Amino acid sequence: MDEIDRYLEKKFKEEVEVPESFEKAISQALYSERFEKVCRKRKLIKNISIFCLLLICTSGCAIGGYIAYENVWKEPKQYTYAEMENIIANDTVTEEKKDKIIEAESIKNNVNDILNELGYANQEIKKIELKEYKQEGLEEVYYNIETSGDNENLNLRVNAENGNLLSLENNKILSKDVSEADVNKSDVEKLSNELFSKISQENDAYRLYSCNSEYTSYQGELKKVWVSRYYKYYNDVINPYEELAFTFMNSVDGLEISSIRNNISGVYENNPQVITEEEAIKIAESKEKELTDNEIVSISASIGIRKMNTYVYKLENNIYNTNMNSELNNENLYINEKLARNVWMVQIKHEEIEAKSNEEYLKEQNKVYYVDITTGEIIGGNELNR
Repeated sequence: MDEIDRYLEKKFKEEVEVPESFEKAISQALYSERFEKVCRKRKLIKNISIFCLLLICTSGCAIGGYIAYENVWKEPKQYTYAEMENIIANDTVTEEKKDKIIEAESIKNNVNDILNELGYANQEIKKIELKEYKQEGLEEVYYNIETSGDNENLNLRVNAENGNLLSLENNKILSKDVSEADVNKSDVEKLSNELFSKISQENDAYRLYSCNSEYTSYQGELKKVWVSRYYKYYNDVINPYEELAFTFMNSVDGLEISSIRNNISGVYENNPQVITEEEAIKIAESKEKELTDNEIVSISASIGIRKMNTYVYKLENNIYNTNMNSELNNENLYINEKLARNVWMVQIKHEEIEAKSNEEYLKEQNKVYYVDITTGEIIGGNELNR
């Protein structure tokens, strides 16, 4: 331990209780190869170490390496149902965005290539419309395309900027009779993997997560379908907001594609880890004690990718939908940014007790807190079933 290390250790112990992650971050910053190249003189490093200490003592930001991470949580915006409906319904594309898209004729050629690759022959494009999805944070300009052929009528959505397939719906398949023959799950997985390799540009990043039978409703009749879901992974952590799903129906003609959906429901930021598991647990435990004095019987944490939501915000601010017909009462919708982050998912469980009111019941429920792994902020959560 040299002079600088002793100085820092003394400062940490005597003046302020510094979280383990802060010490780690400062150490990485001071002795990284990149930093040494810039600050070769020992005296300069000593001055910067003092500056880092002062910054920790006076700032609300988390320090990782030599970067100051700003808070990411923002209060959700409020909309009425009517306002949100207007946003979704307004799918007209501005002239400015039209200048950045692929022309319709090129998209048609691309769609024909996709359909041929998927085994749809002799499809004729009957309709193509340029539209924009305008939900904040997930804005997307796309082509809505309808085709017809010998045995299928297809509806496709294609990204207008890169030509990637967003979705495909077979409008005729569900009108067919379901075959009584049992479907072998391995056959569904094999077909799914073949299709996946044809349309996915990131074969190494996505993995098959599940392949199961489900039921869907078609004109009042339940139809049995098989659904294969692929999710994108980052450092072996699943991102539930980047999904590629294939739906099949076992008709009298065999296993056929009912739909393909490439869903992105959140903008993922691969933020670095600064907050430790122990710190995250303390943060969540402190917030839980603000909401309820119901005794905590167990608490644990694991790393995950989760999107910001209003769950904890509503509990803190006593915001509840007072009527099932909230739309008629014009109650507000609370909408977060569609931002997904690396978080500590802290599970807190209680003994079950009889709540005196709906407010107490909601606050005393078992919960999962999403603690941002970089900033330590609580960016959402969810109720945990007992």
